[in-house]
Amino acid sequence: MPRSSPSKWAMLGIAYLVLLAAYVPFLGWTPKLTSVMEDLSLNYTQAGALSSVAGLAAGIALLSGGVITSKWGPKNILLAGLAGGVIGLLLFAYADSYTVAMIARVISGAAAGFLFVGTYTVAVNWFQKSKETGRALGIMATGDGTGLLFALYVFAWVLTLMGWRGGLVAGAIGLVVVLAVVYFLVPGGAGSTDEAQTEQVTSNGTSARPGLLASVLRRGVIIAAIFAIGTTGLFTLLAAWMPAVLVEGAGWSESNAGLVASSFAVVGITTALLGGFLSDRIGRKPVLVAGGFAGSLGVAGTALALSAGNYTLVAVCIPIIGLGIYLAFPVAVALAVEATEPEFVGAANGLVLGSGYIVGGFIYPLALGSIKDATGDYAVGFYALAVATFVLCALAPLLAKKTAHAAATGAGDVRGTDRHDLEPQT
Repeated sequence: MPRSSPSKWAMLGIAYLVLLAAYVPFLGWTPKLTSVMEDLSLNYTQAGALSSVAGLAAGIALLSGGVITSKWGPKNILLAGLAGGVIGLLLFAYADSYTVAMIARVISGAAAGFLFVGTYTVAVNWFQKSKETGRALGIMATGDGTGLLFALYVFAWVLTLMGWRGGLVAGAIGLVVVLAVVYFLVPGGAGSTDEAQTEQVTSNGTSARPGLLASVLRRGVIIAAIFAIGTTGLFTLLAAWMPAVLVEGAGWSESNAGLVASSFAVVGITTALLGGFLSDRIGRKPVLVAGGFAGSLGVAGTALALSAGNYTLVAVCIPIIGLGIYLAFPVAVALAVEATEPEFVGAANGLVLGSGYIVGGFIYPLALGSIKDATGDYAVGFYALAVATFVLCALAPLLAKKTAHAAATGAGDVRGTDRHDLEPQT
């Protein structure tokens, strides 16, 4: 395997830093959800909507940002996302009504969407040529764990010390620092999709090339998008609601509740690395299916524990969710980017991640808040969540047809292989 140059790892490090920063405007406020509800006089449905509109905005930004990234490069998307995050945090910090808070959450969600697609595209662009995509995406997927740990636990201490409004202002200042890092250190053109496109056109010669729509609607991309709906909805719901569930039900502090709520992503750091590494060797489909089943079992256990009022068992089941979901999530992203053309990688990332947030990220938090208002019980919503996770993350990958690798093609022409295949291309 060819060794990666230091510049690739430097860019991956910056992308990772930006990914961590994205969680501050997106989820950093949730440890103080109950305080926000009191200050703005919100019910559970309205509180859930604050997370849902951010998820919807993130999904739309991911879709559009994927296409924009393919044309303008990831640096501009990262800068736009960081600037939007600063604006969203400041507007939310000074919100005096539900309407203003909703506008702030839309801006913050859109900013996070740009940052998600931009960071993952940087990782793919700099590692695709060396055929280490799975490894790079596995590393990036650990950012969910460290990002959530920072947003829900470390940043919770800032909110407790400064109040939720003052803490959000401090978060905005931090994003300005990260914006400066990206502006001065990330190349505007190096490692861009234009470079990948030029290289591919040269190697293909006169080979016919599919357009954007045909490329991103391949089976591998669609399967990854279905999987992302289940995982992103689950991720958004846990991050948005679990701190409040534990504060209300178990009487825990915001910081301790945030620590437990983020544990599903924290423990997923190990399996995210393992998933990318393992799938590069045994194939994408087995890892996807195994991760989906394990995550479904964890959600079902959480629902049973909530029904019994056993919050210690809840704290045990939440990490199990992460062990499964994060084993498979980077594999789903790798499946999508390997199924499309190099110049459309940003668009494929946008479709997969955007679908997850538009559908799962929007519906799941809002649905749980509505169920809580209607029944007074969180457990009912988690039973529904267990079923959805099983269908989208465990059963859907089983429906994908596993095909054999195509015969060797002409020198340098990797497009002759079957890009619909669920196995890694060699």
